[in-house]
Amino acid sequence: MADEPQLEPLDVLPEQELQLQTAVQAFLAQLDLKRVRHHTMNTGTESCIAIHPDDAGLFRHACRTLEQVRLIRTGKKGETRVILEDIHNGKRRYSVIRVVLTANHAAAQRSFLRSTSVAFKDFFRQTRAWAHPEGLFFVVLGPDGVGKSTTVQHLQMELQVLLGSCRKQRWRPGIVRKIAPDTSNRMPHSKPQRGWIISTILVLGLALDFSIGYAVSAYPALARAETIIFDRYFHDLLIDPRRYRYSGSMQLAKFLSRLMPPRKAIFIILDAEEEVILSRKQELSPKELRRQLNAYRAFGSNAAESMIITTNKPVDEIVGEIIDKVLVILASRNGPRYSGLTGLEPL
Repeated sequence: MADEPQLEPLDVLPEQELQLQTAVQAFLAQLDLKRVRHHTMNTGTESCIAIHPDDAGLFRHACRTLEQVRLIRTGKKGETRVILEDIHNGKRRYSVIRVVLTANHAAAQRSFLRSTSVAFKDFFRQTRAWAHPEGLFFVVLGPDGVGKSTTVQHLQMELQVLLGSCRKQRWRPGIVRKIAPDTSNRMPHSKPQRGWIISTILVLGLALDFSIGYAVSAYPALARAETIIFDRYFHDLLIDPRRYRYSGSMQLAKFLSRLMPPRKAIFIILDAEEEVILSRKQELSPKELRRQLNAYRAFGSNAAESMIITTNKPVDEIVGEIIDKVLVILASRNGPRYSGLTGLEPL
Protein backbone atom coordinates (compact mmCIF):
# COMPACT_ATOMS: atom_id res chain seq x y z
CA MET A 1 0.00 0.00 0.00
CA ALA A 2 1.30 3.45 -0.91
CA ASP A 3 0.36 5.11 2.35
CA GLU A 4 1.97 2.52 4.62
CA PRO A 5 4.57 4.03 6.99
CA GLN A 6 8.03 2.55 6.73
CA LEU A 7 9.81 0.93 9.68
CA GLU A 8 12.52 3.21 11.02
CA PRO A 9 15.28 2.49 13.59
CA LEU A 10 14.33 3.06 17.21
CA ASP A 11 16.19 6.14 18.42
CA VAL A 12 16.44 6.31 22.21
CA LEU A 13 18.06 8.77 24.55
CA PRO A 14 21.47 7.77 26.01
CA GLU A 15 20.09 7.49 29.54
CA GLN A 16 17.28 5.25 28.24
CA GLU A 17 19.44 2.95 26.17
CA LEU A 18 20.50 0.53 28.91
CA GLN A 19 16.95 0.10 30.15
CA LEU A 20 15.24 -0.04 26.77
CA GLN A 21 17.64 -2.09 24.71
CA THR A 22 16.21 -5.46 25.76
CA ALA A 23 12.51 -4.97 26.49
CA VAL A 24 11.72 -2.50 23.70
CA GLN A 25 13.76 -4.24 21.03
CA ALA A 26 12.22 -7.59 21.97
CA PHE A 27 8.78 -6.00 21.88
CA LEU A 28 9.36 -4.60 18.37
CA ALA A 29 10.94 -7.82 17.16
CA GLN A 30 7.89 -9.86 18.13
CA LEU A 31 5.41 -7.63 16.35
CA ASP A 32 4.27 -9.13 13.07
CA LEU A 33 5.53 -6.36 10.77
CA LYS A 34 3.85 -7.92 7.73
CA ARG A 35 0.47 -7.46 9.34
CA VAL A 36 0.84 -4.62 11.86
CA ARG A 37 1.93 -1.57 9.89
CA HIS A 38 3.82 0.81 12.14
CA HIS A 39 6.93 2.89 12.48
CA THR A 40 8.97 3.94 15.50
CA MET A 41 10.17 7.39 16.35
CA ASN A 42 11.56 9.44 19.20
CA THR A 43 9.83 12.52 20.59
CA GLY A 44 12.81 13.79 22.58
CA THR A 45 11.65 12.38 25.90
CA GLU A 46 10.14 8.98 25.13
CA SER A 47 9.87 6.26 22.51
CA CYS A 48 6.78 6.26 20.34
CA ILE A 49 5.12 3.85 17.91
CA ALA A 50 2.62 5.03 15.32
CA ILE A 51 0.11 2.30 14.48
CA HIS A 52 -1.93 2.22 11.28
CA PRO A 53 -5.57 2.76 12.35
CA ASP A 54 -6.80 -0.33 10.52
CA ASP A 55 -4.20 -2.46 12.36
CA ALA A 56 -5.06 -1.32 15.89
CA GLY A 57 -7.00 -4.51 16.52
CA LEU A 58 -4.06 -6.66 15.39
CA PHE A 59 -1.72 -4.67 17.59
CA ARG A 60 -4.05 -5.14 20.55
CA HIS A 61 -4.06 -8.89 19.95
CA ALA A 62 -0.26 -8.96 19.68
CA CYS A 63 0.12 -7.17 23.00
CA ARG A 64 -1.98 -9.81 24.74
CA THR A 65 0.50 -12.50 23.69
CA LEU A 66 3.81 -10.74 24.49
CA GLU A 67 5.41 -11.49 27.83
CA GLN A 68 7.17 -8.12 27.97
CA VAL A 69 3.87 -6.22 28.16
CA ARG A 70 3.04 -5.66 31.82
CA LEU A 71 0.31 -3.04 31.55
CA ILE A 72 -1.37 -0.84 28.97
CA ARG A 73 -3.08 2.40 29.95
CA THR A 74 -5.13 4.78 27.85
CA GLY A 75 -4.15 8.44 28.19
CA LYS A 76 -5.57 11.71 26.99
CA LYS A 77 -6.55 12.13 23.34
CA GLY A 78 -6.69 8.37 22.89
CA GLU A 79 -2.95 7.85 23.28
CA THR A 80 -1.86 4.65 24.90
CA ARG A 81 1.18 3.82 27.01
CA VAL A 82 2.58 0.29 26.86
CA ILE A 83 4.57 -0.50 30.00
CA LEU A 84 7.19 -3.15 29.38
CA GLU A 85 8.89 -5.29 31.99
CA ASP A 86 12.61 -5.98 31.77
CA ILE A 87 14.94 -7.97 34.01
CA HIS A 88 18.37 -6.33 34.08
CA ASN A 89 21.18 -7.67 36.29
CA GLY A 90 18.63 -9.62 38.27
CA LYS A 91 16.49 -6.55 38.97
CA ARG A 92 13.04 -5.87 37.56
CA ARG A 93 12.84 -2.61 35.63
CA TYR A 94 10.19 -0.95 33.51
CA SER A 95 10.19 1.04 30.30
CA VAL A 96 7.38 2.63 28.35
CA ILE A 97 6.39 3.14 24.72
CA ARG A 98 3.73 5.63 23.73
CA VAL A 99 1.37 4.37 21.03
CA VAL A 100 -0.56 6.65 18.68
CA LEU A 101 -2.60 6.09 15.54
CA THR A 102 -1.20 7.37 12.26
CA ALA A 103 -3.11 10.34 10.90
CA ASN A 104 -2.34 9.91 7.18
CA HIS A 105 -4.65 7.02 6.43
CA ALA A 106 -6.67 8.08 3.36
CA ALA A 107 -7.54 11.39 5.03
CA ALA A 108 -8.60 12.98 1.75
CA GLN A 109 -10.92 10.11 0.92
CA ARG A 110 -12.83 9.97 4.19
CA SER A 111 -16.54 10.24 3.75
CA PHE A 112 -18.76 12.52 5.81
CA LEU A 113 -20.20 9.47 7.54
CA ARG A 114 -16.76 8.23 8.58
CA SER A 115 -15.72 11.66 9.83
CA THR A 116 -18.91 11.84 11.89
CA SER A 117 -18.14 8.40 13.30
CA VAL A 118 -14.65 9.54 14.33
CA ALA A 119 -16.07 12.66 16.00
CA PHE A 120 -18.66 10.58 17.84
CA LYS A 121 -16.01 8.16 19.13
CA ASP A 122 -13.86 11.08 20.30
CA PHE A 123 -16.87 12.52 22.13
CA PHE A 124 -17.65 9.12 23.66
CA ARG A 125 -14.02 8.72 24.78
CA GLN A 126 -14.02 12.13 26.45
CA THR A 127 -17.37 11.46 28.13
CA ARG A 128 -16.15 8.12 29.42
CA ALA A 129 -12.95 9.75 30.72
CA TRP A 130 -15.00 12.16 32.84
CA ALA A 131 -17.35 9.44 34.06
CA HIS A 132 -14.54 6.96 34.77
CA PRO A 133 -11.23 8.84 35.20
CA GLU A 134 -8.14 6.87 34.21
CA GLY A 135 -5.80 8.96 36.38
CA LEU A 136 -4.22 7.64 39.58
CA PHE A 137 -4.44 9.14 43.06
CA PHE A 138 -1.72 8.23 45.56
CA VAL A 139 -1.51 9.05 49.26
CA VAL A 140 1.84 8.58 51.01
CA LEU A 141 1.68 8.24 54.81
CA GLY A 142 4.22 7.63 57.52
CA PRO A 143 5.85 9.23 60.58
CA ASP A 144 8.39 12.04 60.33
CA GLY A 145 11.83 10.70 59.46
CA VAL A 146 10.62 7.66 57.51
CA GLY A 147 11.64 9.18 54.16
CA LYS A 148 8.40 10.48 52.67
CA SER A 149 9.78 13.56 50.90
CA THR A 150 12.62 11.68 49.19
CA THR A 151 10.38 8.78 48.20
CA VAL A 152 7.66 11.07 46.82
CA GLN A 153 10.20 13.02 44.77
CA HIS A 154 11.68 9.93 43.13
CA LEU A 155 8.28 8.25 42.74
CA GLN A 156 6.98 11.30 40.90
CA MET A 157 9.86 11.14 38.41
CA GLU A 158 9.32 7.43 37.78
CA LEU A 159 5.55 7.71 37.35
CA GLN A 160 6.04 10.68 35.03
CA VAL A 161 8.01 8.40 32.70
CA LEU A 162 5.67 5.42 32.90
CA LEU A 163 2.23 7.04 33.09
CA GLY A 164 2.64 10.61 31.85
CA SER A 165 1.89 13.85 33.67
CA CYS A 166 2.30 13.53 37.45
CA ARG A 167 2.15 16.20 40.16
CA LYS A 168 2.62 16.10 43.92
CA GLN A 169 0.92 18.00 46.71
CA ARG A 170 1.38 18.24 50.45
CA TRP A 171 -1.28 17.62 53.12
CA ARG A 172 -4.37 19.46 51.78
CA PRO A 173 -5.57 21.25 48.62
CA GLY A 174 -5.73 24.72 50.18
CA ILE A 175 -8.96 25.74 48.38
CA VAL A 176 -11.07 26.84 51.38
CA ARG A 177 -8.10 28.36 53.20
CA LYS A 178 -4.71 28.94 51.64
CA ILE A 179 -1.75 27.08 53.08
CA ALA A 180 0.82 29.33 54.73
CA PRO A 181 4.18 29.56 52.92
CA ASP A 182 6.02 27.89 55.81
CA THR A 183 4.48 24.43 56.06
CA SER A 184 7.51 22.60 57.42
CA ASN A 185 6.08 22.39 60.96
CA ARG A 186 9.35 20.98 62.25
CA MET A 187 8.08 20.42 65.80
CA PRO A 188 4.43 19.43 65.19
CA HIS A 189 3.77 18.27 68.75
CA SER A 190 5.16 21.34 70.48
CA LYS A 191 2.13 23.59 69.97
CA PRO A 192 -0.85 23.55 72.40
CA GLN A 193 -3.94 21.62 71.40
CA ARG A 194 -7.09 23.44 70.32
CA GLY A 195 -10.30 23.21 72.31
CA TRP A 196 -13.13 20.82 71.47
CA ILE A 197 -15.30 23.41 69.68
CA ILE A 198 -12.43 24.86 67.62
CA SER A 199 -11.27 21.33 66.77
CA THR A 200 -14.75 20.41 65.53
CA ILE A 201 -14.87 23.50 63.32
CA LEU A 202 -11.36 22.69 62.12
CA VAL A 203 -12.12 19.12 61.08
CA LEU A 204 -15.31 20.18 59.27
CA GLY A 205 -13.34 22.86 57.45
CA LEU A 206 -10.67 20.34 56.51
CA ALA A 207 -13.29 17.96 55.15
CA LEU A 208 -14.75 20.79 53.07
CA ASP A 209 -11.31 21.78 51.79
CA PHE A 210 -10.46 18.22 50.73
CA SER A 211 -13.86 17.69 49.08
CA ILE A 212 -13.93 20.96 47.13
CA GLY A 213 -10.26 20.63 46.26
CA TYR A 214 -10.85 17.21 44.80
CA ALA A 215 -13.85 18.40 42.77
CA VAL A 216 -12.24 21.50 41.24
CA SER A 217 -8.62 20.40 40.98
CA ALA A 218 -7.97 16.69 41.37
CA TYR A 219 -10.94 15.22 39.48
CA PRO A 220 -10.33 17.17 36.24
CA ALA A 221 -6.67 16.08 36.38
CA LEU A 222 -7.69 12.44 36.86
CA ALA A 223 -10.11 12.75 33.93
CA ARG A 224 -7.11 13.82 31.83
CA ALA A 225 -5.39 10.57 32.90
CA GLU A 226 -2.88 12.44 35.07
CA THR A 227 -1.37 11.16 38.31
CA ILE A 228 -1.51 12.91 41.69
CA ILE A 229 0.64 12.13 44.74
CA PHE A 230 -0.33 13.53 48.13
CA ASP A 231 2.31 13.69 50.87
CA ARG A 232 -0.10 13.11 53.79
CA TYR A 233 -3.87 13.40 53.45
CA PHE A 234 -6.98 13.76 55.64
CA HIS A 235 -6.52 10.22 57.00
CA ASP A 236 -3.27 11.29 58.65
CA LEU A 237 -5.41 13.15 61.20
CA LEU A 238 -6.74 9.80 62.45
CA ILE A 239 -3.25 8.54 63.26
CA ASP A 240 -1.56 11.69 64.53
CA PRO A 241 -4.25 14.15 65.73
CA ARG A 242 -1.76 15.97 67.93
CA ARG A 243 0.21 17.10 64.87
CA TYR A 244 -2.87 19.01 63.73
CA ARG A 245 -3.69 20.21 67.28
CA TYR A 246 -6.98 18.29 67.11
CA SER A 247 -8.70 17.32 70.34
CA GLY A 248 -12.24 16.81 69.07
CA SER A 249 -14.25 13.65 68.53
CA MET A 250 -12.28 10.90 66.79
CA GLN A 251 -15.56 9.26 65.79
CA LEU A 252 -16.43 12.37 63.81
CA ALA A 253 -12.98 12.36 62.17
CA LYS A 254 -13.32 8.66 61.27
CA PHE A 255 -16.78 9.24 59.83
CA LEU A 256 -15.52 12.11 57.66
CA SER A 257 -12.53 10.06 56.51
CA ARG A 258 -14.89 7.47 55.04
CA LEU A 259 -16.48 10.24 52.94
CA MET A 260 -13.21 11.64 51.62
CA PRO A 261 -12.78 11.35 47.86
CA PRO A 262 -11.58 9.57 45.86
CA ARG A 263 -12.90 6.10 46.51
CA LYS A 264 -9.99 4.49 44.66
CA ALA A 265 -7.04 6.15 46.34
CA ILE A 266 -3.89 4.02 46.54
CA PHE A 267 -2.29 4.34 49.98
CA ILE A 268 1.47 3.93 50.31
CA ILE A 269 2.48 3.40 53.93
CA LEU A 270 6.20 3.94 54.52
CA ASP A 271 7.65 1.95 57.39
CA ALA A 272 11.06 1.62 59.05
CA GLU A 273 12.68 0.49 62.28
CA GLU A 274 12.43 2.85 65.23
CA GLU A 275 16.22 3.20 65.48
CA VAL A 276 16.49 4.19 61.82
CA ILE A 277 13.81 6.89 62.11
CA LEU A 278 15.22 8.28 65.36
CA SER A 279 18.67 8.51 63.77
CA ARG A 280 17.18 10.81 61.12
CA LYS A 281 14.82 12.91 63.25
CA GLN A 282 14.23 13.16 66.98
CA GLU A 283 10.92 15.03 66.83
CA LEU A 284 8.96 12.20 68.44
CA SER A 285 9.61 10.28 71.61
CA PRO A 286 10.33 6.56 71.19
CA LYS A 287 6.96 5.73 72.76
CA GLU A 288 5.00 8.06 70.44
CA LEU A 289 6.96 6.87 67.41
CA ARG A 290 6.20 3.24 68.28
CA ARG A 291 2.49 4.07 68.63
CA GLN A 292 2.42 5.84 65.25
CA LEU A 293 4.24 3.01 63.47
CA ASN A 294 1.72 0.48 64.77
CA ALA A 295 -1.18 2.78 63.81
CA TYR A 296 0.13 3.30 60.27
CA ARG A 297 0.65 -0.44 59.82
CA ALA A 298 -2.89 -1.16 61.03
CA PHE A 299 -4.26 1.47 58.64
CA GLY A 300 -2.33 -0.02 55.73
CA SER A 301 -3.57 -3.50 56.55
CA ASN A 302 -7.22 -2.40 56.54
CA ALA A 303 -7.26 -0.04 53.54
CA ALA A 304 -8.68 -1.54 50.34
CA GLU A 305 -5.81 -0.66 48.00
CA SER A 306 -2.69 -0.08 50.03
CA MET A 307 0.88 -1.26 50.47
CA ILE A 308 3.37 -1.14 53.33
CA ILE A 309 6.89 -0.36 52.12
CA THR A 310 9.98 -0.51 54.32
CA THR A 311 12.47 2.30 53.70
CA ASN A 312 15.65 0.69 55.05
CA LYS A 313 17.10 0.35 51.52
CA PRO A 314 18.16 2.61 48.62
CA VAL A 315 15.44 4.89 47.27
CA ASP A 316 15.53 3.32 43.79
CA GLU A 317 14.69 -0.06 45.34
CA ILE A 318 11.89 1.54 47.37
CA VAL A 319 10.37 3.13 44.27
CA GLY A 320 10.81 -0.10 42.29
CA GLU A 321 8.87 -2.04 44.92
CA ILE A 322 6.12 0.56 44.86
CA ILE A 323 5.86 0.41 41.05
CA ASP A 324 5.66 -3.40 41.16
CA LYS A 325 2.71 -3.29 43.56
CA VAL A 326 1.02 -0.42 41.72
CA LEU A 327 1.00 -2.43 38.49
CA VAL A 328 -0.55 -5.38 40.33
CA ILE A 329 -3.29 -3.10 41.68
CA LEU A 330 -3.98 -1.62 38.23
CA ALA A 331 -4.16 -5.06 36.65
CA SER A 332 -6.61 -6.23 39.32
CA ARG A 333 -8.80 -3.17 38.67
CA ASN A 334 -9.15 -4.05 35.00
CA GLY A 335 -9.45 -7.80 35.47
CA PRO A 336 -10.00 -9.81 32.28
CA ARG A 337 -10.23 -6.63 30.18
CA TYR A 338 -6.41 -6.59 30.26
CA SER A 339 -5.69 -3.11 31.51
CA GLY A 340 -7.33 -0.59 29.26
CA LEU A 341 -6.65 -2.00 25.81
CA THR A 342 -9.85 -0.37 24.59
CA GLY A 343 -7.81 2.75 23.95
CA LEU A 344 -6.55 1.16 20.72
CA GLU A 345 -9.91 0.90 19.03
CA PRO A 346 -9.64 1.49 15.23
CA LEU A 347 -10.76 4.88 13.97
